[in-house]
Amino acid sequence: MKYTLHHTDAAFKIAQKRMPELVNAQQIAIARKVLAARLAFQTPVKGKPLGWSDPKAWAATTAFLNSAGVISAPVKASSVFTDGFVNRANIKP
Repeated sequence: MKYTLHHTDAAFKIAQKRMPELVNAQQIAIARKVLAARLAFQTPVKGKPLGWSDPKAWAATTAFLNSAGVISAPVKASSVFTDGFVNRANIKP
């Protein structure tokens, strides 16, 4: 992810090798827009390292999914995500 955030064009070209379905300019343009939109959500939160995720956001999401009937029972947010791989030394209070 870090490489992709810093080298978007190169990363896209690498990914294209795994996407033989992108055969024309319109499909490639759409895929680039999807990547740009995805990277907007993957950009680290200021003061947090790449990969950090807000536990409160996960709790809100699982509560919403339960209230909307998408999931049938309440789910503890801590049971569906981890940021244990994040370099916690970089997390600022």
